[in-house]
Amino acid sequence: MTTLINTARRTSALTLLLSLLSIAANAGSDMMVTTLEHLERERAQLLQILLSPSREESSVTSRYQDVRRNLQVLEPMIIRDARLTNNPSTSPLVRNAFANYDLTFLVYASREKRKLIIEHWLDQQNLTTQSILQAQIGWRP
Repeated sequence: MTTLINTARRTSALTLLLSLLSIAANAGSDMMVTTLEHLERERAQLLQILLSPSREESSVTSRYQDVRRNLQVLEPMIIRDARLTNNPSTSPLVRNAFANYDLTFLVYASREKRKLIIEHWLDQQNLTTQSILQAQIGWRP
């Protein structure tokens, strides 16, 4: 009877350990996707600030500096994470992020190309000064 109880305890302890390891492994990959989602939110905020028509100097400049600083920390951290780059079964979010490197890692890529962030983003969107000046406001048929 004692042997049976000890075996049951070992089995349940092993099952619990395996469950915890599985949860920890999944949490790690989810955490990296969450980090990538955070990067996307920060990048969207940066573009919103850069493209915003309102130019209240003090608030815009401080928000811009904060968001850019956050991206300068997040981007290299994600680029160098081997769990994302070496894992072939990564999520579509991760695959798309690295496929569109110049747009995903905007601050890092603009620094590599020695351009302003907005200039780099406009280049990646194939928008030139000439095409913007020729654009017309109105409905498209």
